[in-house]
Amino acid sequence: MKKTPIATEVVEFLKSHSVTGAQLAEAAGVNPVIISRLRTGKRADVLSANADAIRAAINELRDSAIPPAAPATAPSSEEVGGDAA
Repeated sequence: MKKTPIATEVVEFLKSHSVTGAQLAEAAGVNPVIISRLRTGKRADVLSANADAIRAAINELRDSAIPPAAPATAPSSEEVGGDAA
């Protein structure tokens, strides 16, 4: 079954954010089964009202998400008081 844009958006969002399908469903006001079936490909599409609610929730959750922390790096010799020469 070919994925529709909403299914692709859900899968990509959940892969790239620390949000569960249940959290997305709650924010969108839809049954968690809808999100689960979109993720697994058991459902290709949803009602337009549900798709709109899911997209709005994705945008809201994306906007409220705390950006990931920068990876830790070792301090340079200047930062620890060593000679840079």
